[in-house]
Amino acid sequence: CDWDPETITRADVIIQAPHGHMTHYDADEVATVAKNTGAYLVGNSKLKSDMTARGISSSKIFEVSPTMGGKASTSITSLGLTIHSYGMEHTGFSGLQVNTFFVEMPSGITWYHGTCSSGTNTMNTMSKYPELKGVDVMICDTDMNFNTLNSQYYPETLIKDHDYNSPSPIPATVYENYPSTLTKLYHNQTYRYIRPDYQPGLYIGDVDPDEGTLDTEFEFSVLYKYRPDTAPSKAELILDGGRHELTTTDTTFRTGALYKFTTTLMEGAHSFHFEFEADGKTARFPTEGELKKPIVNHIPLLGSNSVDPAKGTDDMDYTFSVIYSDADGDAPGKYDIFIDGERHSMRSSEYDYVGGATFTYTTFLSVGNHSYHFEFSDEKNDVRLPETGEFQGPDVERANYPPSLYAGTVEPLKGDRLDTFTFSVGYRDTHGDRPSRAQLFMDGTAYNMSTDDVNFKTGVKYEVKIGLGLGVHEYHFEFEEGAFTVRFPPGEDELVGPNVENLDPEAKIASPLELDEFSTDVPVVLNGSLSTDPEGDDLLYNWSSNIDGFLGEGDVIEVLFTEGYHLITLTVDDGLGGISTDEVQIMVVEYKPIIDLRIGMVPASPTEGSDARIEATISNLGNLASNEIEVKIMMDGQTVKNLTIDSLAPGTKHVIKYGFRSMGGDHTVHVILTGPIDDWFNFTIIERPPPIANAGEDRQVNVGDTLTFDGSGSTSNGIIEEYLWDFGNTTLLGMIVTFTFDQPGTFNVSLTVTDDLGRSSSDVVKVEVMTPADIDTSLKDTSRSNNGLLIAVIISGLILVLILIGTAVFILKRKGNRSPPLSGQYPQPSSPSMRDGEMAASPPVRNGPMDNGPPK
Repeated sequence: CDWDPETITRADVIIQAPHGHMTHYDADEVATVAKNTGAYLVGNSKLKSDMTARGISSSKIFEVSPTMGGKASTSITSLGLTIHSYGMEHTGFSGLQVNTFFVEMPSGITWYHGTCSSGTNTMNTMSKYPELKGVDVMICDTDMNFNTLNSQYYPETLIKDHDYNSPSPIPATVYENYPSTLTKLYHNQTYRYIRPDYQPGLYIGDVDPDEGTLDTEFEFSVLYKYRPDTAPSKAELILDGGRHELTTTDTTFRTGALYKFTTTLMEGAHSFHFEFEADGKTARFPTEGELKKPIVNHIPLLGSNSVDPAKGTDDMDYTFSVIYSDADGDAPGKYDIFIDGERHSMRSSEYDYVGGATFTYTTFLSVGNHSYHFEFSDEKNDVRLPETGEFQGPDVERANYPPSLYAGTVEPLKGDRLDTFTFSVGYRDTHGDRPSRAQLFMDGTAYNMSTDDVNFKTGVKYEVKIGLGLGVHEYHFEFEEGAFTVRFPPGEDELVGPNVENLDPEAKIASPLELDEFSTDVPVVLNGSLSTDPEGDDLLYNWSSNIDGFLGEGDVIEVLFTEGYHLITLTVDDGLGGISTDEVQIMVVEYKPIIDLRIGMVPASPTEGSDARIEATISNLGNLASNEIEVKIMMDGQTVKNLTIDSLAPGTKHVIKYGFRSMGGDHTVHVILTGPIDDWFNFTIIERPPPIANAGEDRQVNVGDTLTFDGSGSTSNGIIEEYLWDFGNTTLLGMIVTFTFDQPGTFNVSLTVTDDLGRSSSDVVKVEVMTPADIDTSLKDTSRSNNGLLIAVIISGLILVLILIGTAVFILKRKGNRSPPLSGQYPQPSSPSMRDGEMAASPPVRNGPMDNGPPK
């Protein structure tokens, strides 16, 4: 303000600090100084545009345009400067932005110019940006709280900036229409240096860690700051009322030096504060009161340990106990007892750890002298009782108890003399001693028992396996170990069992076999030697018949039987109540032949015309040969076959066959043997229908043409053996024949077919033979060509006749006893040639109907 541009001969940087969008500065004056000194320009976009317009190089202009409450920065590398601009609110006008600047110089000195912005706005900005703390030079407008600046930011030099004189209130035109001789602001050029009253400060006082044990080293620390950079004359920690000197390794106090004190502490809760003094000024942290920490954990206590009983035997329970207490009320995280070096966890049902909780552990102990100690922990401190060594005890002696027997039994409870019976009993000795004697007494007889197990303390099973005789038995067990003898069951009682029963023998007839046949005059051997007794007892044999009664005794006997079907029974007895029987049925007869006759048809249902045969099977079912058997076979009352069988041995058969050609109808077959023995049966053969003749379609032909007649369309269920063509006074044989008509007229040609059974049927084909004059007038203009074609056909037919004569001969037979044909109905055909008394058939000529023109 109020500067004379012409008098400024040196300037490195000119900084514009406008009021936001307002432009109350003399652009010409700024441009003059910039040109005279070559200074750099720093400001908003308005400055940049104004200076560029006035010929200042843009490389000399650095734009910083922060937003309200924001920040913008730039660096002038050639000068080593960093300049930050902050968009702040005007001190006197709410909502109006002014830009303040913080400059970092290459020397390390920093300065802050808070033009037109002071008080709360400046304080808020300085607390927001870390670089504004500890500034070296601070220049501020009026109304600044210098004491606050001094105590919090410690500027090396604090300058109160200008006052200004203006109308009140300042009219808006001052800012909108500047320069104006009527409203120009005049600022006081006097700067007043204010020496701040620096105070030492203490910050971040604490202890680490804030809890621990007697072995924990606690570090107390506090940050000491003093702007004059003077070390404190007193730096003390007041801990639980006691004073302790703090030390530091830092040498710079202006920015802060950390003072420390390390120590271990006694159990319990602690409190502290810090007191410093510098240049006769004091500082305390906290400013009042105490910091309530750290807490040092109490070591838990163990006491009142015992073992109950202190002396005993190895069959007793021993209970170890100890009382655990903790002044902090911490539950134990570990609660172990070590007995003879082996760890065991203890248990407690009490939870008052401050007053003390009893922990116990109960167990069995082996014979001998024992030792133990306790180890507990509250997860911060471990405690052992005793601290070293072991408690001795208890002394355990061996208990003197007799062994015991239990669960004596036998398996199976029921059996026979082939079975092995297993007797077993459980034996247990408290000390695990093996018995010196282990016996089963069965019906007064002793049997030694044994076992493969050795865990006599928990119990083992002794066994013995023996066989027994018949009857119900009694037994008990006796064991001896040292001075003790034990019995099971106790006292004089006996265990009953097992029950040994007799096994039945097995009767077995070796001979005769089932349904064997015998003669009444031949002795039959009855053999029961295959009968057995599973236990080897001697057997008694008894034979009987349902017809002849008692037959005899012994394993093998011979007996003559009367005639009939005998049911033979063998009964065996082992003399001990065991009985078994076996049976076999035999037939005893006188020897004689027995003839059996069976007749049948092959095939069972023949068809008419097929080959069939009658089969008569003659069998000898007796036990004697049959001789001179006469056989007669009759069909439909007529004898068709006679023969004699010289001899037919027992168990053999003779088959007689008679073949014939089957004919339709009902038939009866009757076979008669000497005896008389006969058999018959009736059967029906379905008649086969006759064949069906097919002589072909009716025909038209010219006189002299040769026709082929084809009977292959005829059908039969059998075999057609003959095709007979009847042309009136001439007949031809063959499925296909040819014939030439040499007279006009209408002729009926008959075909008769005969099958292999002699059955026949006929069919007639009508042939119309015409002369050329009978041809339709529509054909007259072509008669010559037609006749020529006909001749050609005839010539071709003659050639064909010659060829066919070389390959086949058709037999023509003249029909006898036939009436002469009626006039015009059966004209005489031209006579075929004769050869050896037979007539050769004419070769076939293919003709078409007359209305289709001549044959082609």
